[in-house]
Amino acid sequence: MKSAISILVLSVTTLGLIAPAVPAPAVPETTIVDGAGFIASRDSNHAPLLLKFWATWCVACLQEMPAYIELHEIYGERVRFLAVNVAVSDPIERVIDAVESFGLRMPIAYDETGELWDMFDVVGTPAYVLLDRSGNVAFRSYGHNEELVVALDNVVTPIRDDSAEPEDSGPVDRTTSGDSILRDIDGNVVDLSASNGDVLVSYHFATWCMSYVKESYPELSGKCRDFDEQIRSLETLAHLRLVAFATAYSTNKDGVVRFRDTRGIDYPVIFDAGNAYGSNYGTRSFPHLTVVAPGGKVIFSGDHVPADIRELVAGAMRH
Repeated sequence: MKSAISILVLSVTTLGLIAPAVPAPAVPETTIVDGAGFIASRDSNHAPLLLKFWATWCVACLQEMPAYIELHEIYGERVRFLAVNVAVSDPIERVIDAVESFGLRMPIAYDETGELWDMFDVVGTPAYVLLDRSGNVAFRSYGHNEELVVALDNVVTPIRDDSAEPEDSGPVDRTTSGDSILRDIDGNVVDLSASNGDVLVSYHFATWCMSYVKESYPELSGKCRDFDEQIRSLETLAHLRLVAFATAYSTNKDGVVRFRDTRGIDYPVIFDAGNAYGSNYGTRSFPHLTVVAPGGKVIFSGDHVPADIRELVAGAMRH
């Protein structure tokens, strides 16, 4: 029998209600908080805060969960913990099941808008970000390691060295163009205006979805494989312009280039480091497809290629 689920949204106005993490009661309760509000509402003694970014389909995230729980047991009364699910192709029901299966007893954030992911420039999972008593990033890493333990010890008992720079392991490569113009992986400008007379089909995908999550999330892996096959069937369809957005989660631009070349894709592929797909079409999940008629009207949005896509394109061209 599952434990009770409590969905609690916290805001900055609830400062006095949020206590540092402590060992959970005998019957664990899953508390899902507003992550940005939780961070903003630093408790009165400004305890350090450790964030772990994870997903249920991330094999390494699950493998490291026991070590993360052990850290919580050791430091939970001196360091606040927040387990941040990235909420990308990860239904809340799966997240709650995983939380209960592992018996996680720290607050859980479901980062549906990607606000925390963007706030800390996270580009993959599992990612750990440690904030010191002043709210500065004292340490970051991809994957659990001994340096994380050392960093926790340092923020609990700060080293008296005002000249020391915060440690920042795990370089961030956002591969951005430095401007607001949307460009593909070859540097070419991509037009999403749907104003050239063709039907625009934009889709969001992960290069690793078909293989990496085959064991950890077989349903998602199968969906990505079916989606890929459906996309292939569109590549020769007349009056249709394809644009692919590759998620930046847990990959880099070089990996997307290799995928494009191996797959033989000859239309624009965007390394979506800036969440352009989400900004334009309202979702960060994958796979996802959006069909836009000439003139800009969205005529389909969903996690699959519609069976009547040819009729949709033909009808859009008639109008």
